[in-house]
Amino acid sequence: RDRVDDLTKHLKEGDTVQAMIINVDRKNRSINLSVKAKDLSEESDAMKQLRTENAAASAGATNLGALLRAKLDKGGSEK
Repeated sequence: RDRVDDLTKHLKEGDTVQAMIINVDRKNRSINLSVKAKDLSEESDAMKQLRTENAAASAGATNLGALLRAKLDKGGSEK
């Protein structure tokens, strides 16, 4: 998304948007919002969750592989 200088060209009063608050100016009683920051934050959260799920899945496979290898090694020495 690109920066917009005049929102009145893109939005009208009463439109609903989802954005992240990036600055609160108490002196001028205004807030700065960013749709792009919200999108980036959601994307980052999704990537973190995906990495966590992949790490858990690969750790399980690694442990299973180690267990199978140990069982095969143990079975081979008993014969």
